[in-house]
Amino acid sequence: MKWRKVKHIPLFSVFMVSVIFGYSCGMKVPDIPYKIEPGQIIETKTGKRLSFPELVQHLNSARVIYVGETHDNPDHHAIQLRVIKALYEKESNISIGLEMLERTNQEVLDRWTKGQLKEEDFFKESQWAKCWGYDYHLYKPIFNFARGYSLKLIALNAPSEIVQKIGKRGIESLTEEELRLIPLLDTSNEAHRRYVGKYFDEHKDWVRDFDSFYHAQCAWEDTMADTIARYLSSPGASKKMVVLIGNAHIAYHFGVPERAYIRNKLPYKTLLLVEKGSEIEKKEIADFVWITERVKREERQKIGLKLRKMESRPGLVIEAVEKGGLAEKSGACPSFSCLVSQRVNVYEVIVFGSRAREVY
Repeated sequence: MKWRKVKHIPLFSVFMVSVIFGYSCGMKVPDIPYKIEPGQIIETKTGKRLSFPELVQHLNSARVIYVGETHDNPDHHAIQLRVIKALYEKESNISIGLEMLERTNQEVLDRWTKGQLKEEDFFKESQWAKCWGYDYHLYKPIFNFARGYSLKLIALNAPSEIVQKIGKRGIESLTEEELRLIPLLDTSNEAHRRYVGKYFDEHKDWVRDFDSFYHAQCAWEDTMADTIARYLSSPGASKKMVVLIGNAHIAYHFGVPERAYIRNKLPYKTLLLVEKGSEIEKKEIADFVWITERVKREERQKIGLKLRKMESRPGLVIEAVEKGGLAEKSGACPSFSCLVSQRVNVYEVIVFGSRAREVY
């Protein structure tokens, strides 16, 4: 029986929404008359350019500070760490909220911060590849800083299996036990619904319909908001939380920030990290915008597999093959079985079938 191996290709969740700004030849922010350049920090309400110390002074007035990101941009993660360090100098009792990990993995984060886990064990036990999939080393300096200064790390996200089930079969398909793992969802914001709708075409092959897609997005965002609010309202909570999160979840405030504020009324600020060449439709997109260089990205090819556990014995089986992905080109088909192994930032997939071939 032939097999196929793929090395160094992250197994991204097939159901993930992240902000994608339309690239243009110029950089435009409404009501900003001057030329926008990388390195500039803009207070959107006034149009004023800020120095980094001025930005930190503004952010320090809030209890919750949302710092956005484009997930694969190393400059954004360097800025996130810079903001964390600057806020830590003003108030050492801070925590860091992480979109990247599911809140069911909180105990693993606690053990990491206490120095009880080696890096490779943390990577595996936190299920980084399953929950997130982006290069762990982009986030490594942040994790190391938190560990070195004993800062509380908070896993914010909903279990991915539940989010995917909502997208594929609708929220009505959840069991009572599964419903207890997510909060009540707010699906009443029409502006938010329209915003999420911009990304539906990219994911419609993997979901039942738009309502299910939107409910899944709200499950993510309401769960993150609920986790933030619950932690900051709990005894012994930190005085501030810096939330590291994709730009799409904080743009225009109606994703996570407003949902958390409704729950606890704690003041917050949003900082969007935006690559040069992006077009921002409205200045209300965030409290502050930091322009960064546009990074060069290697063209990535998706593996394009949706996997599920076998019922009869341990292992995985292919449930669906995405058109145009490496798996389809290699001849993988639904019902083929798979083996998956992982190390830090290295993923191997072996697909068993009659027409598959080795691909690197």
